[in-house]
Amino acid sequence: MSLYPADLLDIIERLEKKNVVLHSLKEGVCTDSASGRLQVALFAALSQFEREIMLERQAEGVAAAKAAGKYTGGVQKPTDWDRFKSVHKQWRDGKITAVAAQKLMGMTAPTWYRRVKEWEAKRKHQSQ
Repeated sequence: MSLYPADLLDIIERLEKKNVVLHSLKEGVCTDSASGRLQVALFAALSQFEREIMLERQAEGVAAAKAAGKYTGGVQKPTDWDRFKSVHKQWRDGKITAVAAQKLMGMTAPTWYRRVKEWEAKRKHQSQ
């Protein structure tokens, strides 16, 4: 999650309405004054700027690597579709949870749901 300076100032304002003051001992910044709020806003703006520059450089690096044929993404682990069919049925029938199905298949949650989507699209296509 990225926190923009305006978001940070909004949070500080909401805290102040509850009589809460942000006081950073390390930086010596306190939000009970206008200068303290300005410092926090500047720190947040600089942090956001650094993040955006880093993301731009990363995107440029990925684009350059792709153009050079060096970036192909991760290697996809093969799926045992016979086993998946059985585990998927158990999951759809409510006999096991999605977490249990993921563990049985040795998959992360995003991979599990991606495979579910693939499997169900494949079955739907075959039934037409």
